[in-house]
Amino acid sequence: MKSTEVSSRLVAAMEDLDGFKDARDVARYVVAMFRDFVPGADALAVHVRIPGTHQFLCLGAMGFPQYPDTLLTTEDSAFGDLLGTRDVIQARNRCELVELVNMPDDGSESYKRHLHAHRLRADAAHRSLLIQPLTSKDAHVGCVWIESWTTSRPPTRSDLDHTALAARVAALAFRHCDHATVKSARGLMERRPFTDAEAAADDPAPSGSSVSAAPSSIVLSLREKQVLRLIASGLTNREIARDLRISENTVRTHRRSLMSKVEAHNSAELLTHARAARLLD
Repeated sequence: MKSTEVSSRLVAAMEDLDGFKDARDVARYVVAMFRDFVPGADALAVHVRIPGTHQFLCLGAMGFPQYPDTLLTTEDSAFGDLLGTRDVIQARNRCELVELVNMPDDGSESYKRHLHAHRLRADAAHRSLLIQPLTSKDAHVGCVWIESWTTSRPPTRSDLDHTALAARVAALAFRHCDHATVKSARGLMERRPFTDAEAAADDPAPSGSSVSAAPSSIVLSLREKQVLRLIASGLTNREIARDLRISENTVRTHRRSLMSKVEAHNSAELLTHARAARLLD
């Protein structure tokens, strides 16, 4: 991306993320944003540190095997050591990556899923890894895990500069969140508070904080459903217009219609209300 494109994308991100309170919505947006900045990425995962604890939640991912529940990783695990880094970690080739991710089996779910993903692409000729920490005002918020295996081109110096800027925007957005919507082992969407006093509990998804599952009486057109899902995926108006082959003005019209139907005043409320009404199920 050119410098002007990077600047425009970051400004759009700050505007789009303004008011987001659900860390899951922020994470899904961050996945889309980093996908733009590292075009060679085959897989992305956003791991967010829960305030007041020594745990990370994987709240957004692309290119990794899917599981019914949200992955929770403790800092004192082998995988948690990498997620807790405050320095950029880069493995530029297959050998460096294998050496970096060669972890002892601690019996954790994080290790099992990591090993499974690692084995799926073990035969890939080209592999690289970038772990970009998310920090804001000296607070470690989490990291973005970026893997490539279909290209021999590891992230360039320019890519690293762009991801560092994107990381600052992402970290600030996460610090303004007050909860995260997660999936329990039963596959239910539940709220995890992001306040220190409540987050100290070991259970990553308290059963008493489930999002309402009442059926929705809101009727959306097919196009509105498409636009809503792309908004939830973190795409900007321009990207949605490109994917659906419609104009940006048409996207804005659909966005305004959606906000009116769910009684939302901004993008954050739109996604929160839409999820509560089960419009994204």
